[in-house]
Amino acid sequence: MINTEEQFNRIIGKQITGIRLFNVNESLFDIKDCDRQIVDGGIEFEFDDGTLFTFGWDPELQLMNYKFNSFAMLYADRFFTLDIQEDFFWKPLFGQIIAKADVHWTCYEDEGIDAVKIPDMILIQTDKGDRFMFGAFKFEVENDTIKKFLVDSEEWLVVFFDQEEMTEVFERNKLLDTSVN
Repeated sequence: MINTEEQFNRIIGKQITGIRLFNVNESLFDIKDCDRQIVDGGIEFEFDDGTLFTFGWDPELQLMNYKFNSFAMLYADRFFTLDIQEDFFWKPLFGQIIAKADVHWTCYEDEGIDAVKIPDMILIQTDKGDRFMFGAFKFEVENDTIKKFLVDSEEWLVVFFDQEEMTEVFERNKLLDTSVN
């Protein structure tokens, strides 16, 4: 099945009733710094109508992908759930409705399979005006500072909450050709 923009629009107008972050490594690598969170795994949203939306590591394609299903249906190996229910940045999002989603798409092509469109960055705005962004990024660490976020579907799940940073990262990266072969 080919993933398309039309499929992604299924989350617009849905109320967020659950959010779960997953890590796929036993070391439980979870960087929480400033107004962003970096995990090696995925994110799952549950909506008021029972719809599930997952963005995370897809072992079949060997890159980040999405499904309208649970994270366990995308990543069947062992994984760990991170507790974010009471987190300062996540807690206000529960109960809000997805009003808008700006998605940057990548085309993945490989020998023997049809081209697949996958999102690599997703900027969400809720009905209350809150915004957050998540996607697949590589980055640099310099003097205990994480910077230079570049879209890369084979890298980390990064969630941004800082409004200025997410806008800058989204605008800079949407101009890049991110096709994966």
